[in-house]
Order: sequence, then structure tokens, then C-alpha cells
Amino acid sequence: MASTIAAGVLANPIPGINPAFSAAPIRWLAHPTQQNEQVVIDLVSRYGISVYLFAPVTLDTLGRQFDRFAPVLVSAQRPPHAVQFSVQGWYRERANRAQRAAMTAALREWLTAKVTEAPHEGTERIVGPPEAIANQILEMRLRAAEALGDWRDTLALPQLKAMSKTVPRGHQILIHAMRRITDPSGADVFLVEENGRVVQRRPHSELDSMTVTCWDPLTSGKELWHVDRSGLQRIWKTLSDGSELRVHESPTTTAFTFTKLDLFFHDGLAAHLEGVSGTWDYMDNGGRQSRHLSITNRALLDAMLAELARAHRSPHQPRFVSESVTLLISRNELRVRGVYQFEGAVGGWLSLLYPTASDRGHGPAQIERVALHPLHQMDTKLLCGLEGTAPQHRILLRPGDVSDYELEVDYRQSLSGRRARYLVTTARAWGRPLRHAQFFVSVDSQLGTPHFPMHFDEAEPSRGQRRFFFDAAPFSPDTDLVVSW
Repeated sequence: MASTIAAGVLANPIPGINPAFSAAPIRWLAHPTQQNEQVVIDLVSRYGISVYLFAPVTLDTLGRQFDRFAPVLVSAQRPPHAVQFSVQGWYRERANRAQRAAMTAALREWLTAKVTEAPHEGTERIVGPPEAIANQILEMRLRAAEALGDWRDTLALPQLKAMSKTVPRGHQILIHAMRRITDPSGADVFLVEENGRVVQRRPHSELDSMTVTCWDPLTSGKELWHVDRSGLQRIWKTLSDGSELRVHESPTTTAFTFTKLDLFFHDGLAAHLEGVSGTWDYMDNGGRQSRHLSITNRALLDAMLAELARAHRSPHQPRFVSESVTLLISRNELRVRGVYQFEGAVGGWLSLLYPTASDRGHGPAQIERVALHPLHQMDTKLLCGLEGTAPQHRILLRPGDVSDYELEVDYRQSLSGRRARYLVTTARAWGRPLRHAQFFVSVDSQLGTPHFPMHFDEAEPSRGQRRFFFDAAPFSPDTDLVVSW
């Protein structure tokens, strides 16, 4: 059965400030009648305290007249009025010890009060069916529990413990509310200081694992990476470099799109930061119902991108997607021609490690040619270069804005034994299977019958050469291509 909603008397003041609403607290300060006070109580309990309800001059006045206004706020949070977190935060920043005691006493009433009607929220109020009313009343009790946890109210602990054994839902809210009272230093992952700085509260030793999810423009899907231990430590160090994004601030913008960081702790707490351009929305399963924390932390974004690039998972890095390699084997020499396809443009120079076999019986590889061109445009040459020495050559590429391109590499190696190795398992460093791989092997017929670590088919011989080929899609090698005879 659907819930029945009764319309409130007040109009919804969002998104514009209602002048009558904004004037009500000023009118009460000037004429503190019971009727004017009740109007303010209704406004605050239904809508909270925000720049969308009260004009800046009203908020400034209320702050300066806080001692007079505080008892009204306490009344606005006592049952049957709705608990509003914006009221709790605004009040907590200004309250002295006696005012704190008054507010926590009102919140403790919510834990056990016999409330039969759902409180007003905004312009609406649930009036049925009975289970919907009961759920709304329970939500207010849980809000009060969370607020008492933020107040670190030790007097609430017996009631919170009793509730945790009987409530049908909201167990985590109660457990973490009690932890914020008994262990405030470790209850939350983050704490926002008065200056807006975000501080880590939990130690690194409590962290079990971490995952990064990012939008992959090449596949139009999400890429999930389980961060390794070294990457976890580097990312963790940047989490306290951020600050809370204030309402009047605008997030920075970059070309980077969506990223998500998930933190999993040994005690079952899971925290999530979802970000665009270095601005993060934070949430966790630690028992908070309504906290919306927006964090600006460019260092976290940079660290995540660096780790994704290190693991070859970054959507901004080129992707090695296929290879077509020809091996020509004679008694004393291996000649290799490799054609490698990449996707994803990078703005500047890209340095790729190009390892070659250094087994016994293999001389140093001599790279004779390196060429880069857009895919299917052989006549268009892109900038590339070569540095280093065998077996750790580095090839420098500059594809510019080209999103699909081919790299061609020709090299030769002397052979003194009865085997030749071409490295293919190094492709696993890119973090995903190749979309396609082809290998063509021509062996001097005088060497005898060649043996392969994978299944090669034999083609027709040509000019004293036995020819073999292998084709796989996708290709995820677990052994190098070693030809022996």
C-alpha cells in the first residue's frame, strides 16, 4: 500500500529564499510571542537551517543573538519535531556547555518518546499506512542517535545499546554512533576541521583493500582495478591532502572524467569516493544517514592516475591491442619483424620498453628499423625514435592526436644454439589480453623439424623454408614463443 502524504501549510522555499520565512526569526527576536516562536520552530524543524531558507542577514543576526535563539532550536529538535542535521551542525559550532546539555537532552528524548504521528518534513507529512508512519518515526530516532554520536554524548550510551538490540533496521547507525562516543579518534574515516581541512581518522593498518574504478572511453565502460599493496600505500598518503568543498566554491575541471575509489576496512567499514576532475563525493556504510561530504583533493586524483598508468589501466594511456610478428630462423640468426597496434592518443612523447631475449645462445638484438604511422595509412609517418641498448631498448613514440596507430620494429639476433626465443609474455604487463595476435615462423628446412610451445599450423613450404602460423583472438600468453629444433 502506498504512503499517504498530507500537504503542509508552508510552501516549499527551495530554490528561492521566501521573504516571509527569512523575516520570521527577526520578527520573533523583536516580538517574542508564543505564536511567533511556534512559526520559527515549525520552519526550522521542517527545513533546517540553510542559505536556501534564511537570507544572509537573517543568519548573521541569529548567530549574533545565538543565546536567545538557542532554546528555540532545542524546541525545534524535541519530539515530535524532525531532527535536522543542518540544525545540529549550526548549533554545535556555537553552543556552550549548558546549551550542549539542553540539545543532547532533547535528542535523547527521541530515543524513547512515545510518538504516534510522523513529523513534518518540508511541505509533506506521512499520515498512513501505519507501517509507513512507524518507519518515519524510526528514521527520526536513528537521526537522533547519529546526532548524539556526533555530540559524543556518553549519557546516551545505555539507550543506544538497548536500541541496537531491538530496532528492525539501522543497526550500523547505532553501532557507529556508539563508537563515535567511545572511540572518537577511530570511528570515522575522515573528519573535517573548522578550517575545512579533511583529516584521516583511521590508521593505515585497518585498511584491508582498495579498488579504483574509472571510465574507459575506448570501451565505453568501467574499468576496475584492485590496487596492489605498494599502490595502496601511495594513494592512502594523499587522502589527507584535501579540503571540504564549500557551497560557494566551484570544482576544478580537467579532461579527466569519472573515477571511483573504494576503501575496505578489516572491521567491515566500506568507504567510497566518487570524483570528477579532482572533486570527490564521499560516503560510507559507517552509520551516517545524511552526511554529504564533498572534498577537493587534486593530489588524490594525481596519485590514482599515476597508479593506473603504472598498472597500464589508465584511460589516458595508449593501449596495446594486437600484434602480427614474423620470425625468420636460419642456422645462425633470428630476424624479427613485428607490427604492433595501439589505441588511445597521448599528447606528447611516449616511452615504451621493448625487451628482447637475452638467453644463452642469443646475441644482443640489433634494431634496424622503427616506424610509426596511423592505422591503415602507411604513407603518413609519425615521429618516433630509439634509445637504450639490448636487451632493454626503449622506443620513443609521438602519435599526437591520432587515436589508432601502428608501430613497426625490425631487429636481428645471432644464434649459437638450437633454439630461438621471442618474448610475448611481456604483453601481460599491459594488464589485459591482446585483442588479436598472429605469428608467422619460417625455419630453414635444413634445421629439421621445429617444436613450438603452442599449437602452430604448417603452411606450404617455400624456397627451402618450412612455414608455420598461429592465430589467436583474444591472446593472453602464459609462455614465450620458443622455437627449438
